[in-house]
Amino acid sequence: MEPYELFKATRESLSMNKAVIVRGFLDVHRFEFTMEGLEKEFMFLPDLQVEVHDMKQRQKDFSKPFVKTTMKKFVDDIENPHVLRVALDFPLPQLTHVHPFENLDDGLCLGWAQTQGILPVNDQLIRGDVWTVRSWGIAHHAGILTYPHHDAEGACTYAIPLSGVKVWVLASVKHGQVNQEELPEFVANLGNPERRLSEFAAQLDVKIIHLCAGDLIIMPPGQIHSVYTPVASFCRGGHFFNLDTMHLTELSRFVDTTHGKFATNQAHSGTLQTLCRIILALPYLPKTRKLYKRSLIALCGMILHSNAYTAQGEANQESESIKLARKIAKAVLFKFALTTEQKYLDFVSESDMDMFDRGQEVDVHDMLKGLRKHL
Repeated sequence: MEPYELFKATRESLSMNKAVIVRGFLDVHRFEFTMEGLEKEFMFLPDLQVEVHDMKQRQKDFSKPFVKTTMKKFVDDIENPHVLRVALDFPLPQLTHVHPFENLDDGLCLGWAQTQGILPVNDQLIRGDVWTVRSWGIAHHAGILTYPHHDAEGACTYAIPLSGVKVWVLASVKHGQVNQEELPEFVANLGNPERRLSEFAAQLDVKIIHLCAGDLIIMPPGQIHSVYTPVASFCRGGHFFNLDTMHLTELSRFVDTTHGKFATNQAHSGTLQTLCRIILALPYLPKTRKLYKRSLIALCGMILHSNAYTAQGEANQESESIKLARKIAKAVLFKFALTTEQKYLDFVSESDMDMFDRGQEVDVHDMLKGLRKHL
């Protein structure tokens, strides 16, 4: 398949709540999961302190598994049978999303890259994880099971094992089995170590995927997944936001509002700023860019009613970009007669609607173009 056709097919699949697997995508035969290999590949500092998840600590307090160590000690402990740890989200901002998938990142390509003329960032406070979540590394000791969870804040996620093997379990809620109101507790129950995935068999479609070094997986927002790491492994990956999957982002962020500490494994605070930047680009989208009703409404609702999506343990945010984006969001929701917060919430939680459906294609480009006057 040609690179651009692969990009389009992936964007379409993600918007339909389907993960994408590409076998043998990256040549990784030169990578070695040693301290020397990490220094050579990523310029890691051996003695810098890092925070990791410790499995003994996780047994004591599932929501607080964190301990401090150094990268060198973490790598040395790969051979220690008494230590079982995973290091999440080493920022690797020097890397980008792998070609041809870099343009899936609408937050960066549409938002941050093309809205500087509307609202320059010179005097704006930008949260650091706006950039650091886009590319990271994850290091696992052997024998670690990551319990079912979804990735925080409704981002799409990609991952590529550079060494080792991963047994990736993807779980999707069957249509009609769980409604939006029930979803947060359902996802939290899936991740409860006292429960078994088999208990939820009637409500889930489950796929088991073996990822070898060099394979690529890209998951839609809110994808429930569990990962078993049979041998020590290092992955590179990243998070990104895509306009066509905003209906799934909304669902995922809804879960985080009440069960974020138990349903996800890492928190991110820069999401709202990135979603605002995507909204600022909407009035300039060409007619060739398809828009889907539920995705568009979900994006605008998450901005206009942003406090309804503040993740558990996080603070509400206000900024110039939020104020400006709300003008666009309010006009779009008015177009669909969603003039109050309650009408919007009723729409996204309608029980007769498939909550994973992006909605029908809508032609609102002329209306959006008319909103340039607000910018």
